[in-house]
Amino acid sequence: MSSTVNDVMPVTVPGLEQSGANWTIFQLCFQTAVQGKGLWGHFDGSKIRPVLSLPSVTVSPLLTSSPSPAGSGPDSSNTSSTPAPDSKAATVLLGTDGEILEWDRNKSIARSLLAQRLPNSTLIVVYCQPSVAKMWAAVTKEYTYKGTFSQTRLRRDFLSSRCPKDGNVHMFLNDLRA
Repeated sequence: MSSTVNDVMPVTVPGLEQSGANWTIFQLCFQTAVQGKGLWGHFDGSKIRPVLSLPSVTVSPLLTSSPSPAGSGPDSSNTSSTPAPDSKAATVLLGTDGEILEWDRNKSIARSLLAQRLPNSTLIVVYCQPSVAKMWAAVTKEYTYKGTFSQTRLRRDFLSSRCPKDGNVHMFLNDLRA
């Protein structure tokens, strides 16, 4: 039985800023929302596409003729059938595509959820990736790198901030909050 997954990202998940200034909160909110929809496996690569499968059918190996002891059976034939020594039984998998269709639909929803919150320039770069997991890995790599620069800039700005001479220290400290 298939379940319906809502393909709209909650408004509580912020859009990712091009500069990466909100990467950490975006990543946290986005992952939480996607996990709530049951689609995080597409992002971390743990949910792989199922293989088309039905009941397995075993194909018999080739038979060879070999002499049997004389007079050992009711008929006068001197041969019996045995499997060829070098042949192996082969398994053929057949199946329906219901699970594959559901997986493909969930992949499309996961891709859409990511596209809803990425800057257009980032989306253009990562959309060509073959899987949602690879798209997410590319976004994570880019914005973790950008986030390092944002953290350095914020730290520099913080360390250079000073309360004005004869200024209200309490008001200055309250204004430092993000």
